[in-house]
Amino acid sequence: MELHITRWKRYGHDRLYASLSDGTAVGWADVRTGAITVLRADYRNDVIAQLTQHLQNLSETAPADRTPDTEARPVL
Repeated sequence: MELHITRWKRYGHDRLYASLSDGTAVGWADVRTGAITVLRADYRNDVIAQLTQHLQNLSETAPADRTPDTEARPVL
């Protein structure tokens, strides 16, 4: 089953939302902690598999030596 995965970053949260093709929400993942919440038990395996894959892809693209929110401070 193909779910639509949408990233949402607001109010200090960074999440990936999974929804069906009709827009019905079936789960979400917290990008910082990796915690996955399943909203519809009948889609549990698909939600976990696809959100886990997206979380792994995000962690592979982030630089290892710095977090994306950290900026270098000027040296005086």
